[in-house]
Amino acid sequence: MIDFRYHIISIVAVLLALSLGIVTGSAFLGGPLLEQLENRVDSLERTNIDLLNRVRETEREAAHQESALSAFESTLTNDALSGRRIVLWRIGETEADTIDAVESALEGADGAIVSTIVATAAFNLDDLAAREELTTTLDLPDVTAADLRVDIAELLGARAGAVAAQGEVEGAIGGEESQALLEEVVGPLRDTGYLEVEVRDEELPTVPAASALVIIAGSTNEPPFDVAPFVTQLASSFGARGNPVVVVEGQGSAWGVVEGVRGDGDAHERVSTVDDVDSAVGRISLALALERADERPAGHYGAGQDAEAPVPQPSSGG
Repeated sequence: MIDFRYHIISIVAVLLALSLGIVTGSAFLGGPLLEQLENRVDSLERTNIDLLNRVRETEREAAHQESALSAFESTLTNDALSGRRIVLWRIGETEADTIDAVESALEGADGAIVSTIVATAAFNLDDLAAREELTTTLDLPDVTAADLRVDIAELLGARAGAVAAQGEVEGAIGGEESQALLEEVVGPLRDTGYLEVEVRDEELPTVPAASALVIIAGSTNEPPFDVAPFVTQLASSFGARGNPVVVVEGQGSAWGVVEGVRGDGDAHERVSTVDDVDSAVGRISLALALERADERPAGHYGAGQDAEAPVPQPSSGG
């Protein structure tokens, strides 16, 4: 949507310039030309007022639509995620409004958030010594910071995905071997400040069997590191076994996370996305997208580039 405030600023600047020109040049201008300039200024002032009124009307309409959708949100998403265990993975410095919107959408649809994992700014990997220590600890090749981030994301996604893919056959905990392999990666990253982990249900591990993954990222500010490739690889690796995974971002985010997922061949097929999760329609999209996120190909929703639809279509059983 075009922000009319920028147009208003431009118009004000033109008015000031014209006014200054009239004052300084009136001694040299003839009457007809001066009158023409004054008429032009009057016209611009009227245009300015008209634009202000249009902006106010657009804002009122947007607020009304948001309010109406919010009123129907619970009706549209009630029980959509009942019984679904969800792991939230977010990037540090993601805007609080985006995080709140995601948690509201999931809990409003009766999903169970079992844990939250945060990738911190330490993943900028600027410190060479720390980077070398990390490659040794995780038994990864000595590569650039950018490549190491992607390698770690792939390792995390694959091992978390192996646990989630076990389903209920092994129980909620999952197999001991797959949980141990995941902890071999999560443990050192947590202990050295790359990850922060909060488990909400003490009876469950960080990533339970048969769990879904929702990755939250985005802000109007600069990202703490090159986030988009990290998220794309993490989500794609988790979804490689058919696990449900959704990547979400707020409107106006400068991080390009959803765009990165949609532009990657494998991730585009495996990972659902929502690019306006901080709005009522985006919250609805998240709940409905996660409800069917184990279907392939994945769905992409919102108003951004390469979105397939504003919201998911009703399921065949609905």
